Amino acid sequence: MTDAGSATVAGIGAVVAFMAMGAAVAAGAGAVRAEALAQAVADAAALSGAASAREGGEDCGTALDVAVANSVELVGCVADGAVVTVQVAVPSPFAGGALADAVAGPRW
Repeated sequence: MTDAGSATVAGIGAVVAFMAMGAAVAAGAGAVRAEALAQAVADAAALSGAASAREGGEDCGTALDVAVANSVELVGCVADGAVVTVQVAVPSPFAGGALADAVAGPRW
């Protein structure tokens, strides 16, 4: 019995292991990106909605426009006077997506 070809099998195993690690890193990076995007858009949507409400405009309509412009789903929006609370969802093929909430309005 010889050891001919055993290096090839070991090499293929190493390549498969590195590919699996790369996929795990990519999934983690995708999840982090989705969370950061969700929070940034939620903040922007809430601020825009609150600014619009303060001017007498469409509070949740403005928040929806911001979410749509950033390819994010506006899951919820509640306006209480000039205070706007939003929740957005960002789909992610790796992590299943991310949710973020934000509240904006005048200080009392």
